[in-house]
Amino acid sequence: MPTVFEEREAEQQLRDECRIPDDWSGKAITIDMFFLSDHSRLARDITQAYGIDDSFEVSRMIREACTRLCVPEGLRMFEFVPPAGHEMEGYSFLLTATKRDMEMGIPKYLGRLDTDQLYNAQSIIAELIKKKTDEPKRVVWRVCDDFMCLGNFREEDYLKAVEFMAEKAKQKYADEPNDKLRHKQLQIEIKPERVPESEYESFFE
Repeated sequence: MPTVFEEREAEQQLRDECRIPDDWSGKAITIDMFFLSDHSRLARDITQAYGIDDSFEVSRMIREACTRLCVPEGLRMFEFVPPAGHEMEGYSFLLTATKRDMEMGIPKYLGRLDTDQLYNAQSIIAELIKKKTDEPKRVVWRVCDDFMCLGNFREEDYLKAVEFMAEKAKQKYADEPNDKLRHKQLQIEIKPERVPESEYESFFE
């Protein structure tokens, strides 16, 4: 999960890039993104509402009109609100920053250091890397489809991960047209990821 430091850096980056004034308040919002995935159900609703016979053709048109997006882990939405008296008072503006955007704040921070500070930071980073490398590792069972991670499970909860994967598979299968399966959307698997012990809990926050 992004740290408070990374969120602040991401917010400042958005302010800089979008020229958002300092007197506009800003806050990070953690959100879950839901995309149009049950095309067949929507197609059935449309065909029933408008008396159309070919629900599969409607489903195909919906699929072609939609772009499936990969949702990055750690997605953050930032809400910026103008101050009282501003001509845009009462409105709020939402901007998103991905985990990668947040991590880009670290080079920006290091760029402010002088030469001595950078050499010192280099030795500290080398020590931290060694410490992380030497740490005991724990397994996180990650249930993923072909686009994103659907859920993380503790190393002792493998069977829960299997049950979760099966439930997700049933949902995805039920949403597919009966006469033509979209096999790529049905690719679900459990991936074991070995992570340093100090980072383990962050996968379940």
